[in-house]
Amino acid sequence: MVAVVNALTALRLTLSFFVYSGIVNHQPFWLTLILCGVIGLSDWLDGRLARRFHAETRVGAVLDVAADLAFMILSYSALCQRGLLPAGVLVLVIYKFAEFCTTSYLASRGKNGKSVFISDPLGRAAAFLFYTLPAAVAMVQIVIPRFNSLLLLAYLCVLIPLVGLSSIRRIGWLLNQGPLGQKAIKPTIRALDQQQGL
Repeated sequence: MVAVVNALTALRLTLSFFVYSGIVNHQPFWLTLILCGVIGLSDWLDGRLARRFHAETRVGAVLDVAADLAFMILSYSALCQRGLLPAGVLVLVIYKFAEFCTTSYLASRGKNGKSVFISDPLGRAAAFLFYTLPAAVAMVQIVIPRFNSLLLLAYLCVLIPLVGLSSIRRIGWLLNQGPLGQKAIKPTIRALDQQQGL
């Protein structure tokens, strides 16, 4: 089952290059929308299968995050090249991935579990918005292209506070509870959530 899960992740990575090529080469946006849907479905399915069949591995987790990052960098870069997305949004994606990987590494150092990455609810919500933005831009380009700026503004009004709050929470948790603070490392941020009743 590990091979099936990793094959789905590899499919997502491969399709990301097709998304980039399609956007840059002015292919119809319905094709981009379909590819984004297949990529999103494969991301959901590989995680679900890995958990269901206990096929979670450290390598698989790293490949999954790498495929997510590749999809976002490639699709956002293409949308920036077409003038449909400001470059600052791409910078925001890169920042959030770097912070996610760094704080996960610092929080999980010395643990023997399979979990490489530690997520938080606000970060998951921001990741969902990051992941769906290329599909949303494609949808708007199909239906009502002149509303691209309005869609982008709405996304950013929700996304920027989510990213900021997630970053404050993750970095604050590390400074207070983690390896940089006085107290012992908690197993996961989820355990911290349960203690605080979140």
